Amino acid sequence: MDKWILINKFILILFCALEYSKGNMKDVILIITLMLIYLSINAVAYIFKNKAVRAVILTASFLMFGVCGFTIFSLFVILLPVNIFELVDIFKFPWTYAISFTIIPVFFIKGDLFNSYILTTSLSGCIYYLLRNLYSKVMDLIIENDDLRKKNYDLFIKIDRNDEYKKDLKYLSQLEERNKIAQEIHDSIGHTISGSLMQLEAAKLLVYKDTDRAAGIIVNVIGILRNGMESIRITLRNIKPQSEEIGINRLKVLIDEKLSNSNVRSSLVYKGNLLEIPYFYWKVIYENVKEALTNVLKYSNASNVRVNIEVLNKFIKVEVKDNGRGSDKITKGLGILGIEERTHELGGKVIIDGSDGFTIITLLPKEVNK
Repeated sequence: MDKWILINKFILILFCALEYSKGNMKDVILIITLMLIYLSINAVAYIFKNKAVRAVILTASFLMFGVCGFTIFSLFVILLPVNIFELVDIFKFPWTYAISFTIIPVFFIKGDLFNSYILTTSLSGCIYYLLRNLYSKVMDLIIENDDLRKKNYDLFIKIDRNDEYKKDLKYLSQLEERNKIAQEIHDSIGHTISGSLMQLEAAKLLVYKDTDRAAGIIVNVIGILRNGMESIRITLRNIKPQSEEIGINRLKVLIDEKLSNSNVRSSLVYKGNLLEIPYFYWKVIYENVKEALTNVLKYSNASNVRVNIEVLNKFIKVEVKDNGRGSDKITKGLGILGIEERTHELGGKVIIDGSDGFTIITLLPKEVNK
């Protein structure tokens, strides 16, 4: 803003110089010196950031050239309004004060000078008023931007804390699960093995003295160990999740993580018996969906994406469809080529359609020769 005010003052001085050159050019050195002094004083005023110092310098300029305007060169009075606008702004006076002060010289000037004064004062007033409004809006935007930056920082802090909480919760869940497994092993398997060892020790002592009794103990231990093995199988069956549970849950986590920092909404739909999907299929499905979601974020400009898994009679169908801009000409980059390669290794097929949004369909046969 200061730069534009100085440019305005320079234009006024240039106008004074042009008007002076049309006259009799009396006291040339004095007039030029005064013009240079005016420019120097007003330039120095903007070197100081302290408003009080600036106000003193601008007041001196106003008084000096007010006197010069009425004694030496009358056209200098057109320089006064800009100083008035600045002083009113520094002291935070209402703009009615600025209008009142700029009207006062009108009563003391006449002729062509009157027209020049009115014209330059109006233009300078409009320029200064527009600059002040623009500066005020810029400052408001800076303050608003600082507030947004602070809120953004606070939000990141909360996100970090939330991530830490999730990590702690996950770790605690793992500890609890490990403790549960250890307790079940101790209760079911530990007691079985320790009891069996004690009976085998007894059978060892009786094997040469009382063969029948030792044989009975051994038979009993065999029964106990057989029951223990069954208990182990039941425990492992309860602990180990089904393959489809691992696959579909990993897919849900993948979609949430991939789209968490975007405005893209997602949905996951699955139909049919997921138990019919082999474990090694889930890895291909996971990688293909991951690559498809990456393409959605990079190229599609979509607001919604749908992941659909269907277990059909002869095929397993995995479809990733978005509502983005699509593409009439499909360009196969490394991502799509990777999807096709993984799918073809299992004897499957990939269908790509860009006519209505963008769709990638993976078809995998239920029976694979591996």
